[in-house]
Order: sequence, then structure tokens, then C-alpha cells
Amino acid sequence: MEVLVSKQKIWIRINGERTSFTLNDPVSLVRAFCVYDRSFIDFDRKATKAREDDDWLNKCIELANKLNARMSEKDKTKIKSLKRKIENRMEKYSLADTCLVRASNPQVEGLVEIIGLGIGESGIGSAKITKVLHAKLPKLVPIVDSEIGELYKGKKFNAKNPEHSRNVIKLIKSDLREKENMEAIRQVQSELSHEIELTEVRIWDIIVWTKARDKGLNILFTKC
Repeated sequence: MEVLVSKQKIWIRINGERTSFTLNDPVSLVRAFCVYDRSFIDFDRKATKAREDDDWLNKCIELANKLNARMSEKDKTKIKSLKRKIENRMEKYSLADTCLVRASNPQVEGLVEIIGLGIGESGIGSAKITKVLHAKLPKLVPIVDSEIGELYKGKKFNAKNPEHSRNVIKLIKSDLREKENMEAIRQVQSELSHEIELTEVRIWDIIVWTKARDKGLNILFTKC
């Protein structure tokens, strides 16, 4: 019996340039990631409980390390020292229940302020701090690691430059507002709702991270 594969046109702003691809079967892509990649079991499922805990920052730091953040004890201590500042900015910009696609410009700037705190005061890169923050704010914070950063900004991406993180987050927000991209995300959420619960930002993160690692093979993505 022939297996029907759902194909979806998507747009990614590679190096800032809006480029279209056909994504072959987004539902199977995300399902396979969650089944075969330990990050879903070790990070996404456990983050739901961790983000509600009074000691959320410590728990989210530990979860980020399960997502290959590779934070040293020194890194952890520095981030923990920022807890009050992070929480103050979360409250100031009303970030707790905000999703990136509908976030206002001031809210995006508030998020970048928090990322800047992690980079500037603790000296860690964007991947580590955004993994911690994504565990706490999964609807708002994309994971900006080197692969995703370089996909959006090219080799000039600097993980320790908050301005680069700002640019990548704004490009991700623009991608999330694309009709075809949201159709792919909604398809994934609808078909996997009884198996996997992921936010729009996390689903897009999986899609883009996979594209970043595609290395031109075009197994899952075909340029339109």
C-alpha cells in the first residue's frame, strides 16, 4: 500500500534572505526527532514541571545541560546569580504567557535584555542562556545555538553578541508569521496532539535545526 507523504512549502530567512523550500513530511520529521532524540525525553517533557517550581532557574539549568548546554559549575553559579534580574524583567515586560509570534516589540526587546544579561554578566553564549530560558518560557524563547545562528546570519554569527541574538530572534519571529510555516506547525500540532505537546517555537526550532544540519543533502528539504 502506498504511503502518502505530506509535503509543505515553508520559508526560512537564510542569511537574512527569504528562501522557500518544500519540507517533505513535517509531521514525521518532528515525530522522529522526539522519538529518537533524547532531548525530548530528557528536556521537553520534564520542563513542564520544572518551570512551575519555585526553584525553576536551578531546575531549568539542569535541564539545559541535558540539551547539550554543557554548562560548568562556574557557568551555573553565574546564571543563578541573575535570578532576581531575570524575574524582574519577565514581570516588567509580561513575558510569562507571551508567544513569540504575537510578542510586541517591547517584549522582544525585554527578552533580548534577559539574554544580554546571560551573555554580558555571566560570559556564556546564546545557546546556553536560551536553552535555560526556553525551558521556562517555551512559547516565547527560541533556542539560538551556533547552527541556528549561522543558518540565519551566516558565519559572522557571534553567540556572545546580544545584538546577533536579537537579529536571529526577529528573523525567527518573521518566519513564524509566514502563512505556510504556521500551516506546517499547526499540522504537526494537530496530528501529534495525543503523543507530543510542543509549542510553535519548539516545533520551528526542530525544523530549522534539522535544516541547519542538512548540509545541502536536501533529503528532507527541496528548494522551491
